[in-house]
Amino acid sequence: MPTPYSAPATPCPSPALPLIALSLATGLLLTACGGDGGAGQTPAPAPAPAPAPAFKGVSLGGTAAVGLALAGAKLEAKCSVGAGSTTTASDGSYSLKMDGAALPCALRLSSSDGSRVLHSLAEGTGSAAEGLVTTANISPLTELVLAKLAGSASTPAELYAGYNAANSPTAAQIAQAKSAVAAALKPVLNLDGIDPISSAFKAATAAGTPGDATDQKLDTLMAALARGKTTLAALANTLLSSGSAEAAAAAVSAALTAPPLADCPTLRSGSYAMVSRRGEVQEMQLDLARMEASDAQSTLKLVATAEACRFAGLDGQGRKQVEIAFGAQAVGLGVTEADAQGDRGTALFFPKQTLALADLAGAWTLVDWDQPSSTQLPRLGLASVTLAADGGFVAQGCTQTGGVADCSDPARKNQGQISLNAKGQLQLPGGALGYAFRSSDGTQMLAWGKPNGGGMTLLSRAKPLALPAVGSSYKAWESNGYAALPAPDVFVAQALGAFETRFSTADAAAGSFGTTEGVLLFANKPLPGLVYRPAGQSGGKSWTEGVLLEVKGLLYVMGSGDANQASLILALQKP
Repeated sequence: MPTPYSAPATPCPSPALPLIALSLATGLLLTACGGDGGAGQTPAPAPAPAPAPAFKGVSLGGTAAVGLALAGAKLEAKCSVGAGSTTTASDGSYSLKMDGAALPCALRLSSSDGSRVLHSLAEGTGSAAEGLVTTANISPLTELVLAKLAGSASTPAELYAGYNAANSPTAAQIAQAKSAVAAALKPVLNLDGIDPISSAFKAATAAGTPGDATDQKLDTLMAALARGKTTLAALANTLLSSGSAEAAAAAVSAALTAPPLADCPTLRSGSYAMVSRRGEVQEMQLDLARMEASDAQSTLKLVATAEACRFAGLDGQGRKQVEIAFGAQAVGLGVTEADAQGDRGTALFFPKQTLALADLAGAWTLVDWDQPSSTQLPRLGLASVTLAADGGFVAQGCTQTGGVADCSDPARKNQGQISLNAKGQLQLPGGALGYAFRSSDGTQMLAWGKPNGGGMTLLSRAKPLALPAVGSSYKAWESNGYAALPAPDVFVAQALGAFETRFSTADAAAGSFGTTEGVLLFANKPLPGLVYRPAGQSGGKSWTEGVLLEVKGLLYVMGSGDANQASLILALQKP
């Protein structure tokens, strides 16, 4: 059938002719049309190849360094449109072209030995033609900028993992983060005139080539981290949890200049929040230069024990009043000496931080040691809590049976408002006070005490827990005690003790894991972020049903006990 591109009709042979006649007719046709069989003709020139399409995308370049160039590191870029990867050269420089991609981009760099991961951003919008290169360095300074952008509810790693066009930081947010980092570092590092992301610089190399003045700023920062025996993640946490710019600068300076204890490097002088089992909430000042701990009522002399990060607190007459032990995140557990009734006070300590209410928004799991009155046994409280960015909350109380939560009772649902008072404390309805805490890896915890001896409440993010690795262990200090009728306001407990548990089994399908003592536990029951322990016995030992909340090595174990007794274990993983 003719097409729009068919040639004009010619008197060509009919397809019905024999093959020989057809070939002869074809030859005659060529002659009739002026053909000479090809003799004397010059072949037509081959058509010129079509030009390659012009590049339009993202071209990145910069330097990856920690003072010394990060050579052979894998650099990955995740852009608002497109992605790519490359490897850094021996001087830490890199070049990455991504056709069809569009700015902005989030960057992740993994060192060649796998020991270091840093993040950065490539600023700008849209795509560009060939030859237009966006500078995007990667260094400890850009990691701090990304930490500030991620906020206290997230981390640079999480920002990169979830990066897309919809949630990329704005130019104003990036500029604000750079300014905040520069201001916080000002007492120890002057960054005037230096943009951590876009200022080109030359890094020192392993071959001995010296770095330029900007690279030497990185040397200064890394040396300060080494002197302070702290980490970049811990420094970022200090920056994020200090409230005002002035407080951040003071806290960062202290972290980089105040010498830590030789055998307990995570512990620092400063203000610590305290929440006790009885519901007391106050601040403790820790002065490691003088080895003193003080609150509004008294000052105790801290005396190191045979174990690192464990101290006895002595009064002015040299009498021991309390023992305090600190874990890897500088979270502390304190147990007082027993009084005449055998009661021991127990409390948690952690560095005082100021976190914005907006950074606490989201879903939380609550565990509560609730003591309604001095004549009633404490009881286990469970709730699923949702916090809004303005501090509004909805708490749905739950019951649990055999590790299964029931959060359906509308009578146990309540709403309210959390605010921050002038001391930076969380203020809740009914007079409860508390604190928010963020560890250096971004894990958050809330703790508050109820007035009039009403008890202690802890909350962790409602995120699923991973099962522990088989063969791993948990070495901890603990306060193990109970309240019982007829004197439920007396907490009968041991002095600060210690234990070690080794995990022997893990069943991902069942969500369970076991210990060498024969204890079987279930992760994320009765609520996400909790661990359920059925009652049981093994090897001559027995234990009651319990619910465990674990936040970065802090273990909060609520035992349901029976009608006449309630148990509580506070444990803290050793550093």
